[in-house]
Amino acid sequence: MGTYAIDSGDTLYSIARKYNISFSNLMKLNPQITDAGKINVGQLVNVPGNESPQPTAQYTTAAAAPPSTAVIVPAPASGGQTSGTPWLDIAAQEMEMGVMEIEGAEDNPRIVEYHQATSLHATDDETPWCSAFANWCMKQVGIAGTDSAASISWRTWGQAVGPIPGALVCFNGHVGFLHSIRSDGKLLILGGNQSNQVKITLYDKNKVLTYRWPA
Repeated sequence: MGTYAIDSGDTLYSIARKYNISFSNLMKLNPQITDAGKINVGQLVNVPGNESPQPTAQYTTAAAAPPSTAVIVPAPASGGQTSGTPWLDIAAQEMEMGVMEIEGAEDNPRIVEYHQATSLHATDDETPWCSAFANWCMKQVGIAGTDSAASISWRTWGQAVGPIPGALVCFNGHVGFLHSIRSDGKLLILGGNQSNQVKITLYDKNKVLTYRWPA
């Protein structure tokens, strides 16, 4: 095993791509990292000792290009990472952390952090935050979102695709990530502000307005 010093502009996802390993395997090598979105320049991370770094540009290209065909996968028994798309991995990690609104006057600081990824910069966890969550997840992997707290802003973002796991799914008044598709055709959407938390929720595909992918 070797070590890598984090440089300016690095994310854990770009580092994983440099060393030709998956994000989940990189996290297994670094149990000391509890928040993938918070790393510092100069911080050392464990990396495979027998792999050579690859150009970071490969990560950018891979993240931006949509799969050539729509992949339909069965719904898993439980949550977790189910896609090679790093933004979906980020969303799954937030779900596993159990992020949810706090009742009463107190606000969940994690949700307030999501809000800072939009121009609204809301400071509470009551303001609708599905778009903020989508923007925050994209920001963690270096992809520009819409910078808007309005779910409608995603309807023209990026490029239109089919029902590909990891795609942004726009509904009337809501946006989330396509996690998987059940055998009966129902969509499992992983998103923020679903029952006031980050979770997977069942949606009817007939209510989808558009599926979007990074351009």
